[in-house]
Amino acid sequence: MSHDTKDSLLSKVEKGRLKKLKGRAVLSQGSCSSNSPGITCYDDAYELRSLLKKLNPNESKEDVCPWGPSIDHFHSNHLDFSDPQNWKLTEGSDHGNLIQSLLLGTMDAGSSKNDSSNEEKKKIMNKKRKHENSDEESTRRENSPPSWARLHNMALTQNVAVIEFAISLPNDESLAVMPSSRIKQVPSESILLSKLIQREGCNGRKALPLRCTLFQGERPRNSSDILMYIGKTSKKKKKSKTESSEDSRENVPMTNEDMHHDIVNKLNVLTLSMEKMRVEGYPMLIEGEEGKQKQSSEDQSEAISRLVNATKTLAHIDTNQDKDENNVGLVFDKVTSDEIVNSLAVEVVLKSQKQECPSSYYVTSCLLRHELLGHDSMNVYSVDCEMVRTTEGFELARVTLLKLCPSMDDPEKYVIILDEYVKPQHHVVDYLTKYSGIKPQMLGNVTTTLEQVQATLLCIICKDDILIGQSLENDLKALRFAHFNVVDTAVLFRSSEGKKYSLKHLSAILLKQKIQGDYKNGHCSEEDAAASLILAVRRARLGITFKVQEKGKSVSLLSVINRLKKDSLDDRPPFFQYHHGPIVCIGPNEWLVHHVTSHSIASALQCDSISSSTVNAISSYLRPTNRRATLLWSRLCIGGNDMNAEGANAKVDELIHNIIALSPPSTVVLLIFQRGFDHVKQCHKQRSLRKCDRSTLGWSQDDEEKYLENLEIARNCEAFWISSSKVENI
Repeated sequence: MSHDTKDSLLSKVEKGRLKKLKGRAVLSQGSCSSNSPGITCYDDAYELRSLLKKLNPNESKEDVCPWGPSIDHFHSNHLDFSDPQNWKLTEGSDHGNLIQSLLLGTMDAGSSKNDSSNEEKKKIMNKKRKHENSDEESTRRENSPPSWARLHNMALTQNVAVIEFAISLPNDESLAVMPSSRIKQVPSESILLSKLIQREGCNGRKALPLRCTLFQGERPRNSSDILMYIGKTSKKKKKSKTESSEDSRENVPMTNEDMHHDIVNKLNVLTLSMEKMRVEGYPMLIEGEEGKQKQSSEDQSEAISRLVNATKTLAHIDTNQDKDENNVGLVFDKVTSDEIVNSLAVEVVLKSQKQECPSSYYVTSCLLRHELLGHDSMNVYSVDCEMVRTTEGFELARVTLLKLCPSMDDPEKYVIILDEYVKPQHHVVDYLTKYSGIKPQMLGNVTTTLEQVQATLLCIICKDDILIGQSLENDLKALRFAHFNVVDTAVLFRSSEGKKYSLKHLSAILLKQKIQGDYKNGHCSEEDAAASLILAVRRARLGITFKVQEKGKSVSLLSVINRLKKDSLDDRPPFFQYHHGPIVCIGPNEWLVHHVTSHSIASALQCDSISSSTVNAISSYLRPTNRRATLLWSRLCIGGNDMNAEGANAKVDELIHNIIALSPPSTVVLLIFQRGFDHVKQCHKQRSLRKCDRSTLGWSQDDEEKYLENLEIARNCEAFWISSSKVENI
């Protein structure tokens, strides 16, 4: 296709955009000293690829963009990397932070065409995300790129590969596998890495060679221990001006009404998004049909009218906040309740249908408080249910509903609005007393039906009210009740690894209260509802610092990614908003078990040696196809009786050649070489045993010197960041 014909494929505006984006993506070889960040907006990266695809419609390659991300350090333009003495000395954590920055970094997701609107959008999303994923967000902020790294076109990154070479040959043999030794002894033309570290690179790719002090201290660590985990700091975070001003506002005198309004506003920020509710398994209405079954509009109107009258009546009841109870009881009799529930029944979608009782209708909150009562104030409720097991699954046996009634003296004050035992519809096979606190005699004379509870809840809880609970989706399923303005304390206080803490644990740690302590009598629904209510209110008032502390604990990077991939697209970091390929880990079985298989999102392939044919899967997963891995992590063992330095070097060269040949410029690869870890790990075990007072063998000074010598060998690694070379034409 001629140049003129190609030009006609793009409009004038598109030509202008392509020229501008190309100008930012291209960094000519003569301008390597420039600090230009290139393409940093993921929308811009997507637009650039789309324009190039439109300009080259017959291009068969999946990735038509000839430019990619590039990684250098600030003095690389003036150094001769053929001399390993010029390789910069770095820390192992530097490379971990750079990996995390590529995957979890907060580079602009929006296009540069509309910066102001994107800034506004980010502010809104960050306000919500600040509370939903506070640990995760702090992790992303802390792990910025190392200061020596000069990054260009990072938004053009489409996948990342980390390949660890674990060298366990004898000392002389293992040293011969290290790239620095090879580059010193062998002509550069015969080693691909030697070509890649040259200023001009090779085949559009280049490598940044770095020396690496992998770990500190006298305990040996392998490269996975450092690179695959995000360190948690125990330092107290300094309060921002915004947080300080929020604290100061807590001390401003307010009326009871102001106090209520302030807490409601802060709780609103903590509510789950619809996508998050869907992920957590909440009952959701069927899209497009509003979940309604085919009921006559006349019956629905009559039912709504009954609810409106009852709600207005309840609103005019003088709630005496000096009492601990204001139980409204059941609003309707059985017949009326059945009619209301049948008229307003909805169809819902559940994440898991097992153990659901099919004979009960679902209802959903349908009234708006501000329309009925003429003011904007919402009510805040907390609910907890106790269930028993029947022949048809779990059924409701008790429900307790609390209403928040904050005052200046007690911002966490509540009253009991509803506390009812409920008669199960089917035969009870297990009262689950250990957990539910329900005993047979408690339900002996109970006549209250589930439909009466549902009808009463429809009068009390309006659509705009906030409902709080611990793992609230289970309570709503038991009630056959759908509500979409919820605060779930199990999600709110979830750990950075995605673990949900029990209400008993949260109460003990954060509230210093012991609940669910009576093994024989089981749980108390009022106690549990009160605990979740107070937890949510304190989080709203005190901010994200009110949480379970995880001091000194490292978090698996794969675990963080696993959690992010479950979030809605808007809640993910930009990299995972645009790239949805699989996470693939390749390595020996012991490594997979220890680092990978507990994270279900990663596909694990066993590869016990670099000699295995499974190694070919690495370059295969980096090819620009539909099965291309977003993140590929591999640990390759170099050792064994059938392996020597010459054979190992041939395998390493073959793998690097395949990666360069098959992966596009948008792939960033980290190669890290560590030798002697397995040996020093065994020495460390012997050292610990023999230095023990009960040991008769002892640990001599010579033993200690040999150990420290082996420790230094394992500590000093070599790393190579392979990325796109910064040249104008590739």
